[in-house]
Amino acid sequence: MSPRPVPLLLAAAVLLTATPVAASERLSVAVSLLPEAFLLDRVAAGGIETLVLVGPGDNEATYSPSPAKLAALDNAGLWFTIDVPFEDAWKPRILRDRPELKVVNLADGLPRRPIENHGGHDHAGAPDPHVWTDPRLMARMALRVGEALGEEDPAGAEGYRRRARDLHDELLSLHRELEQLLAPVAGGTFIVFHPSWGYFADAYNLRQLPIETGGHEPGPRALADLVNTGRAAGARAVFVQPQFSRRSARAVAQALGADIVEADPLARDYIDNLRQVARRVAAALAPAEATE
Repeated sequence: MSPRPVPLLLAAAVLLTATPVAASERLSVAVSLLPEAFLLDRVAAGGIETLVLVGPGDNEATYSPSPAKLAALDNAGLWFTIDVPFEDAWKPRILRDRPELKVVNLADGLPRRPIENHGGHDHAGAPDPHVWTDPRLMARMALRVGEALGEEDPAGAEGYRRRARDLHDELLSLHRELEQLLAPVAGGTFIVFHPSWGYFADAYNLRQLPIETGGHEPGPRALADLVNTGRAAGARAVFVQPQFSRRSARAVAQALGADIVEADPLARDYIDNLRQVARRVAAALAPAEATE
């Protein structure tokens, strides 16, 4: 018999097995929050698989991953954390079962602010975790994402780092835009339910006044004090986010004759969302005659 069919069969077998191997080698990366997914969207440009743990509408302070999310983590080679509360409870368990999963904390090395004494998560003394609400800090995180992806995927490293630098510059440009937009209301106070906007407030010389106290809705006395503070500050809007109850926010808004305004710190469309939030804050803090 002719020996030719044998190498042809072997060649066909190689071709048939090559595609699944290549697919399995595609980098799978987990992130804790949607704003981190925005960084991967831009830096990886669709070249990786992204698993977002805290999805739309989920509360990053009380989140518990579903069995489906935990199963999906089995395929991830890299996890970008950011020091949000649920990670404290879940990271040891996740890594115990997945010792090969590499963790990169994007909050490491960033300047941190204390969370307000009259509002915060249920872990006293911890820094405010909402670092991503300052676009300058997001710019630094973009560079770190580029470096980390390049280490995991050397073949794509040049592209990751180039896109990370471009995004870094775009985020600094966004900061300058928002700085100019908010300069006329510098020094102003805006009311929020959950204290998510502290880094944003610091970046633009503003003050957030949270309704939430110690991770809980305030009692009658605390609520009355907040209303008095808001009235003295001339607050005309109460900012809420979809992950939390609006009951106390409505009570404060009604007492002040203020509007309820949504401002979601966990949106995936980071740049457009932050721009919209800044415009809403500027409108809420503008002198009354300027809005007439």
